[in-house]
Formats: sequence, structure tokens, C-alpha cells
Amino acid sequence: MTEVVFFSILIKILPLISETVAFTGSINQQWAVASFSSRSMPPSARQAACYHWLVTYRDIIRITVPTHLTTIGSSLLNMRDSKISILWWLALVALVAAHSYPVSLGLSWLNLTEADWKKKTPEQAKRFIQDFVDINGRRLLVPDLLAWGTALLAVTLNLTAWVSQGGG
Repeated sequence: MTEVVFFSILIKILPLISETVAFTGSINQQWAVASFSSRSMPPSARQAACYHWLVTYRDIIRITVPTHLTTIGSSLLNMRDSKISILWWLALVALVAAHSYPVSLGLSWLNLTEADWKKKTPEQAKRFIQDFVDINGRRLLVPDLLAWGTALLAVTLNLTAWVSQGGG
């Protein structure tokens, strides 16, 4: 019986846990890449450091994709026996899916080779990074922050309703 309650609670809070991890990752990603826009960094150093960061960005994707999929999957699981409107869970799924927009731009970042990067002039590299900062910043505010807030509200409301109805 205790295991059933534990897993029931885990499923109920999993969207918030996974979305918090994803949101934190997005904040760290934005902070890291924004540092390359610093005027104090010489253009040649920016270009070299930035490509190294873009290579590690691929590793970041390997971490964040499972967290987004966990948020989506656990939200869909919560829809099954949710004590709140399923619209909360659908909104969360939609906002998490919106994080990947624009997919084509993300793929261009992921598929950038070192040879392609070295062909860029320092000005092109700076513009490339600034585009990343701008797009990631907008994405951080619109779908990511809203998704985290939606996860917080949905999980809180669902747990409150579950407990008030004698959950467990």
C-alpha cells in the first residue's frame, strides 16, 4: 500500500520536477551563451570559445530532451486520473512542445561543423551567437517560464485536490 501511495505521489509531482530541471537548464544555457556577447571578449577569443560551447550544447540537448519528454509523458499520465481539469495538463504539454520551436534553427546549431564555424568571420560568429541569445531569451520567457508556472500550478492544484479527497 505504501509503495502505491509513493508512486502515485511521484507521478503527480513528476511534471514539476522534470520541468524545473528543464527550466533551470534553459536559464543556465542562456546565461552561458550570453557571456559570449560581452564586449570585453576579443572577437577571436569569442569565436574559439563559442564553438567549444556549441559542441557542449549538443551534450546539453542530450540532458534536456529526456526532461522535456518526461514532463510530457508524466503530464499525459496525470490526465488519466487528474483531480483538476485536463486543460492544465494539455497546456503544459503544448508549452513544453513549444520549447523546440523553431526546430530548423536548433538543428542548424546542432549540425554546425568545426569547418563551417571556422569559415565564419568574427562578425558572423558574433551575429550567430547574438541570434542564439535573442531566440533563447524569448523562448526562456514565453514557453519555458509559462511551462514551469503551469507545472507548478497544475501539480499544486492536483495534489491539493487529491489530498482533500482523501488521496492515498
